[in-house]
Amino acid sequence: MSEDRDRESPERRALRLIETLYQTTSKPSAWQAFAEQLSLDMGDQMVAVNLVIPGTVPARVAYRVHSPGVYAEVFARHVLAGTDPWPLKAMPRDRFMWGRDLFPDEDLEATAFYREYMKPQGLKPVGGLGCVFARGEDGLPAAAVGVYAREGCRRLTDVDMATCNLLVAHLKNAWELFLGLTSVRRRREALAEAMDLIPSGVVFIDGRGRVAATNRAAERLADAEDGFSLAGGLPQATRATSARAMRRILDSAVGLGQVPGQAAYQAFTIARHSEARPYAAWVGTLRGPGEARLDDDPVAILFVTDPDQASPGLADHLRALYELSPAEADLARLLCDGHSIEQVAEIRGVSLHTVRAQLKACFGKTGTRRQGEFVAMALGSAAAGVAQPDLARPTPIQAARAARAKR
Repeated sequence: MSEDRDRESPERRALRLIETLYQTTSKPSAWQAFAEQLSLDMGDQMVAVNLVIPGTVPARVAYRVHSPGVYAEVFARHVLAGTDPWPLKAMPRDRFMWGRDLFPDEDLEATAFYREYMKPQGLKPVGGLGCVFARGEDGLPAAAVGVYAREGCRRLTDVDMATCNLLVAHLKNAWELFLGLTSVRRRREALAEAMDLIPSGVVFIDGRGRVAATNRAAERLADAEDGFSLAGGLPQATRATSARAMRRILDSAVGLGQVPGQAAYQAFTIARHSEARPYAAWVGTLRGPGEARLDDDPVAILFVTDPDQASPGLADHLRALYELSPAEADLARLLCDGHSIEQVAEIRGVSLHTVRAQLKACFGKTGTRRQGEFVAMALGSAAAGVAQPDLARPTPIQAARAARAKR
């Protein structure tokens, strides 16, 4: 099998390796699979792929074949000490090169690098193939691959060199895609973690009206089977008294969400099977880019809050962040609980005119214009139960006052 592979053309051998190489863009562990396949293609030689991945701990990652992990530390020690006979800094970025072009093979056995790194691993005292295919912003090597000849294996040939050189452009491309997608994955993980800090249920809805993403609170509410469900990938009310209205509201938001520049906000309640108060819900469109969206793009967001488990610090949080009065903050809390302004007036024993005046004041202090938008802002602030705001940052009303003072 190995002999058949050795007789293949460099193009055919490279094509097989390239297929595995591009799998690394979406699956980091595929770098190990690439190293193993390259080892086999080169005649079962030792292969080391060394990567410096920004933002990871540890930053340096090595994928090795026929080389115990402990030797990665030995290699790094020699690189830092400058006793590596094939300095990575001296390797070109656009091609592989023979180790003998940097250091004569006949002098290898006399080096500490051979005695401490090569000989214990059963490597021949000859230079192998190497390439630095990416450098960091500081100009230092960020991604490199080396092929070392093992005792008992065939020698490395010019055909091996030709095969490796056909990989260089693809190594660069795969590396850049890998870094880009790694950054995207990290941002998504950070956003998911942030969403899980919000005690309200959060559901992103795509253009088909299906669930695109949720936070843990939404999943807990659905698992309670008390009027709210995510079964079959559809956010829905399970009591007939709320099901039809909720579906109509969601369909309207999804429809508007697919039109660039359109926005809609609506608060409603979801009846529960238990005797507990209904869930307070709010749905709004997501303002995406000014272009058509795909069916699986999130176009709307749904917040669902259990009024009996709402963050007790919500009112205090809003007062601190937006300088709401105690009455205005209490109004926000009651609206987030799913009450209408008429119900708020009744609960607090004040006139409807008073509630509307307080709501208008809330709009001015929070930079919102409609009740649904204000409730959305307040529900987003429900994370106060787990994270405090940066009070050193000017609030909208503070910024407005500062601007007036400069006039």
